[in-house]
Amino acid sequence: MAIAQQPDLKQYCLDVARRAHAASVALAGVRGELKNEWLRQSAARLRSRVADVLTANLRDVQAAPSFGLSDAATDRLR
Repeated sequence: MAIAQQPDLKQYCLDVARRAHAASVALAGVRGELKNEWLRQSAARLRSRVADVLTANLRDVQAAPSFGLSDAATDRLR
């Protein structure tokens, strides 16, 4: 989901951080080959959705000023 679709940037970031932490805890106990397979599948899914990812990123870049992001922060979105 693009941040442009979320009106509360702080809440969005906190939610993403919580989910990332939960995923890291879950992955910590997974054996190597299973992690590698997950990474391969994740990479394939990302490659298959490049257009969607780039479209969402463009919306984020366009919305950045309305969230009070600095020019440097907006540059990082690009």
